[in-house]
Amino acid sequence: MKPKYTLSNIGSITIILCIVYLYCIYFAPYIEKNYADSYLDKIHKLCLYKCTTKKCINYMINTRGSNYFISTPPYKQKEIKKCILTFWGITHFVMYFILSYLFPYFYIEFFILGIIFEIYEYYKFTCHDYNDLILNALGIFLGHIFSPYL
Repeated sequence: MKPKYTLSNIGSITIILCIVYLYCIYFAPYIEKNYADSYLDKIHKLCLYKCTTKKCINYMINTRGSNYFISTPPYKQKEIKKCILTFWGITHFVMYFILSYLFPYFYIEFFILGIIFEIYEYYKFTCHDYNDLILNALGIFLGHIFSPYL
């Protein structure tokens, strides 16, 4: 087995995470603020699966931050509270799938990083979503399982 913590691995992971961070924290809010209702803004605010029961809506209200879209005032974000699966949730799954697929031996580090990032989102922006932890874990698990680099 090759060493896990190589400069190549750490550098590649860092570059991927920096690109994702910059997109999520800077580029997407810029689009949201300056190009509201554009095609890309509509994709960012896409709900892929809505709640159909009051119990589900209450769950989402209690597990998703009040400022889910960083640059949109919270009072304009009522509809997202009815959504179980968002575009952003899918991006969590895809990112962690790709990372675990490419770097399968880092699955524990990726999961811990996901928790740390949700805490950061909670305290910095109140844009957290506890369901992201489930999607992160699912992406990590499937990426690890399907990785040819094990």
